Amino acid sequence: MPGEKYNEYIENNAESKKEEIDAAINHAKSDLGNLESQILWWKKVDFKTPDSINKFYRLENWKVIFQLDHVKNYLSDVHKRLSWMKNQKFWEISKEKNFTWTILAIQIALKALETDPINPKKYNIWKINWEYNEITKSAINQFQTDCKLQWKDGKPWKETIWKLVENLENLIDNKRTKESEVKNNMDKIREAIEESFQLNLIRSWLLYSESLVDKMVNYIAEWNIWTNKDEELENDIITLAWGPFRLKLKELIDNEWNKISEDMFKQLLIMEWGQWYKAQVHKKFREKFPTWPYGMVFKHIDQNWNLLKKIAPFKNWERVTREWALKNAKAYYNKRAQEWKNLLDWKWCKYNQDQLDSLVSASGWNQKPVERLKAFVVSHWNDKNAIFNYISHFATTSKWVVQWWLIARRRLEANRFMWKTDKTYAEYQKEYQEEKRKKTRRK
Repeated sequence: MPGEKYNEYIENNAESKKEEIDAAINHAKSDLGNLESQILWWKKVDFKTPDSINKFYRLENWKVIFQLDHVKNYLSDVHKRLSWMKNQKFWEISKEKNFTWTILAIQIALKALETDPINPKKYNIWKINWEYNEITKSAINQFQTDCKLQWKDGKPWKETIWKLVENLENLIDNKRTKESEVKNNMDKIREAIEESFQLNLIRSWLLYSESLVDKMVNYIAEWNIWTNKDEELENDIITLAWGPFRLKLKELIDNEWNKISEDMFKQLLIMEWGQWYKAQVHKKFREKFPTWPYGMVFKHIDQNWNLLKKIAPFKNWERVTREWALKNAKAYYNKRAQEWKNLLDWKWCKYNQDQLDSLVSASGWNQKPVERLKAFVVSHWNDKNAIFNYISHFATTSKWVVQWWLIARRRLEANRFMWKTDKTYAEYQKEYQEEKRKKTRRK
């Protein structure tokens, strides 16, 4: 998310009102004063003072920004205290003075997990309001199920709290890594633009300024090149890259659209999930070969993450690490992206990153439907509405039955082809389910 630091989560949901969050904080503060005096004798537990809840969030431009490191530290302290208790009875825990604060921290953590750039997880919290209601219980239950915990009852036991701490640690680490990658990428783009200003004589009419360079860097870094989103700025970048020298900027924008974007890769991970990083024959899908993790049928990289010259099948029940599984999935989608790039370039089709993402996502494992998709796309390239309609109804069945999750996926892909990227896969799922409910009521 733009402007979001690795240890932060920006809450953009208008339903999560500042007043409700303040109410939770004030409620917790009043109760915690009483609780703290009761646990002072627990020498082994470094429990936070009531004032530390003020570090959970801050406001910037009317947005609530949660400090994930403070949320993580608080949940870690809750886990320590629960571990110190000899007997845990939930009715006792739920009546403790800090329970409101704990639910607030859990809601923040579960919502923030969706922003993990490597392994996003979607939990329906709706709004952060510190209430231990049915929506919150259902989200906790889903988290417990995903983590394969012993208790899957929607109650925040100590093992649930600890898994949340672990997931927040991974989230913060992944966001820190992504932030570093983004910075390095922007530095590389800036260096290429600065070189072009120094060497390219054709650009003599284009006046150098720091603000112009900043605009160019952001435009390229945000995957806008070749989209005509800002036609004047894009023409300036292309002109700047053109000249008698083999400039870094020209190489950079020439090679821009040959990989899956990070945003689309994130959506694909949500669609496919990890299946606990083991290969398995899924008989319910009538498969006779092992698949997963992340829907992969073959290994595309070796143990050192280098591309294999010849892809290899998984062995049944073969386990891999999360990092390897993600690299393997990315390698596969990038291969698909390169295939589409070669085809579209060969047919002289001008395309952008969103369209490439859409076509890569729609290209499944069955080769015959993919070949039909390729033939239709290149023969109808000048009729984008026809391609939109084709993708919307393309390969929506599994086991000869129309599947709601495939319909949601095709909607995302078709809309992305038309540059509409405002909805996530989860939102298209929710939209389709709501349509089904309305049709059922009419009947």
